[in-house]
Amino acid sequence: MNDQQPYRMIIRHSIIGLPPGATYKLRFDQIGDVFPPGMVGNDIHPHALADLRAFADDVGCKVTKDDEGHVFIFCKRD
Repeated sequence: MNDQQPYRMIIRHSIIGLPPGATYKLRFDQIGDVFPPGMVGNDIHPHALADLRAFADDVGCKVTKDDEGHVFIFCKRD
């Protein structure tokens, strides 16, 4: 897991501090800053998706995509 992206460590600490069941939302327009190359239209680039899933597992979350809200939702596991 590469935490060298500028905002990834901040997001990591924000998510780790959440209680079980709490959520953290990351907007589609923020994805490229945290998980390059980010979005391609309304879809996430395959490399960014793999990185996003690995990051979610590493911080103890399940991640889902909310197309209507244009966000990825990290839900903290118990």
